[in-house]
Amino acid sequence: MNPASISKRKAIIAAIFASAIWGVAGPVIKITLTEIPPYTFLFIRCIFACSILIPILALDIKKNHIEISPKYLWQLFIMGVLGVTLSLGLTFEGFKRTSSMEGVLIGNMGPILTIVAGVLFLKEEINRNEKIGLIITILGTALLIFEPIRSNGHIILTGFIGNMLILAAALSSVAFALYTKRTFNHKKHYSPLVITTSIFTVGLLTFAPLSFAEYFKDSAVYTKALTAPAIYGILYMAILSSVVAYFLYAYSLEKIESSEEAVFSYLSPIFAAPFAFMLLNERISSVFTIAAIIISLGIVLMNIPQIEKKKLANCKQCR
Repeated sequence: MNPASISKRKAIIAAIFASAIWGVAGPVIKITLTEIPPYTFLFIRCIFACSILIPILALDIKKNHIEISPKYLWQLFIMGVLGVTLSLGLTFEGFKRTSSMEGVLIGNMGPILTIVAGVLFLKEEINRNEKIGLIITILGTALLIFEPIRSNGHIILTGFIGNMLILAAALSSVAFALYTKRTFNHKKHYSPLVITTSIFTVGLLTFAPLSFAEYFKDSAVYTKALTAPAIYGILYMAILSSVVAYFLYAYSLEKIESSEEAVFSYLSPIFAAPFAFMLLNERISSVFTIAAIIISLGIVLMNIPQIEKKKLANCKQCR
């Protein structure tokens, strides 16, 4: 197997693991928000994330003599605002007002928008099988989105404002993905570690005043953060969802097209469903199961061209 294929396979695995972590994050966020308000949650999360990432980045800079030009700090700041401040802030506000499964499902609009934006703005190409697979995946996602509609035609989505906030968060994530991808194309020093550390440092700075505002409303917010559910939620979001998942996501964006990486985000609801049931007693309907199967088929179809290329390469090697 050639180095390019190995590199792409690693990127795909990284994208799947990031989607799994963020899928489970939905139920975790919902539970933790019952203990502490959103911006205090996010502020503490960023403190944990930065305390891990900054020392690692410092060692990496010293070891590999990495230089980050001050003139690029503005671009890193924009990435942080898009990828953390707006995306996470809107997501947490949304989860306050809607169910975890609805939040994860509506958040799945992001990959659709990313694929379309990748084709329109980054001139990324998708072949016939990928187009068909994308259509199938979109149909599966649409089935999930409209699943809460009653048989009599009345929509029973919980918290319309919450759902719209999560959709806005998805748009922010799309902007982050496109901006990061474009930056990767011409700034070789923007490693996944630099990106991840920078955006959570921006998050720490921007969430701090919002958290202090919550403290002035309720002086017990930081005490509430010491309860067991809050601690578990913060640790999950700070270590796995922040450090690990963002690093994997940035790594995958560096190796594969943003439209291709976005497809794997459709796996998030599949990972979220069992935890939503176990932690929140949210039921998995037959419609959800059917939609998950459809999405999986679409993802498989979109990757058939890669499988065929590998078979062809193996045949040539045999000759």
